[in-house]
This record gives sequence, structure tokens and C-alpha cells, in this order.
Amino acid sequence: LKNLHAAFIPWLATVNPQTDEPMRRLARYKDLPAESHRLIDDLAEKRLLVFDRCEGERVVEVAHESLLRQWDDLVKWLGTELTDLKLAHALEQATQDWERSGGKGDWLWVGERLTNAAELAAKPGFSKQLDFCRDFLLASRRKEEARRAEEERRQKAELEAAQKLAAEQKARADAEEKARCEAEASTEKIRKLFAHATSLRLVYEAQAMLSGTRVGSDERAML
Repeated sequence: LKNLHAAFIPWLATVNPQTDEPMRRLARYKDLPAESHRLIDDLAEKRLLVFDRCEGERVVEVAHESLLRQWDDLVKWLGTELTDLKLAHALEQATQDWERSGGKGDWLWVGERLTNAAELAAKPGFSKQLDFCRDFLLASRRKEEARRAEEERRQKAELEAAQKLAAEQKARADAEEKARCEAEASTEKIRKLFAHATSLRLVYEAQAMLSGTRVGSDERAML
């Protein structure tokens, strides 16, 4: 079963990415794991698989798609690897679209989707099938690195701007506090000067009363 699993998933069987229904795939015989060739030949003799030639290559596919729904082991494999099969299909399609676009950056992947695709392309069961996606993944990785570098620059600029604003606000607050303190000190100084002037005036008036040059009793002068 291990050898059959390696041959069918992902080479001979996959799923419809829209409906999750099983689908057969046409695969080159030479791409199938060598250890599965004898079993593939046996299945072909039983007419469960069929051989053909395409562009000079020997190819093989499942004879009837209903087999993908009736073979319990295969149904289980497809269910277990559903996510990987759908991602592999999307990656193949994205690579083809990118190549047809002439390698435009808008078609490249970034973020979590790129990370998952790179991990899938490194898996033993999918690495050979997805080998033609290597340039697409490399270009996507360069775009992702540039995106991250730009994001880091943006965050750094925002941090520096926030720090500068905080420093300016602190400087303003310090200046306002200093001006308030100076104003309070000036007010206190004026109050003391006024009190001193008042005391001098009262002393002068008292002395005038005591000397008789100003109307007032001695008692009032002392007060």
C-alpha cells in the first residue's frame, strides 16, 4: 500500500479544488516512484489503469474515475491529504499563470500562502511533481523578502516619528511647566514687594502720627 500511495498521491489522483471531488491525473510513467512500477503494471493488466503516449512520453492514468470513489484506501488517502492536494493544484495553476504573464510580480505569492506552498514543495511526495514551480517560489520569496524589508522600514519610520513627536510634546510640556513656575515665582515676588512697600508706608504713617505731622493718636500709630 505504501508504494501505491506514493504512486497515486499526488501523481494519479487528486481532488477538484472547487468541489473536493476525486479527480484522475495523467502522469508520466517515469515520474512515478520506481518501486511502484511493478504494481502499476499489474493494475494496468487488470485494466484499472491505462497506458498511452503523449509528446513521445509514456503516460498512465486511472481507467475509470469511479475507482477513485470506490477504492476505500484511495478514498482515505485523498481525504487525509485533501489540503495538500488543493494547495498543490493552486500552486501549479499560479505558476502557469505567472509564466504566461511574463513573470509579472502581481502573480506572485506572499505571506502564509507562500510559506505553506514552500513547505509542500519540499515534501517527499510532492517535491518532484512541483519541481517546475521552483522559479515561481524563488521569485515569490524575493518579493516576500522585499515586502518584509519595506514593512520593517515603515515600522521603523513610524517609531522614529512617534519618538520625535513624544520628545517634542515633552519639550513643550517642560517649557510650559517652566513658564508656569517662573510666572508663579514672579507673582510671589510681586506680592512680597507689594507687602514690603505696604509695610514701609505704614511705618512712615505711624512715625508721622507720633511726630504730630499726621493726624492720629499714638495708639493708632503703634497699631
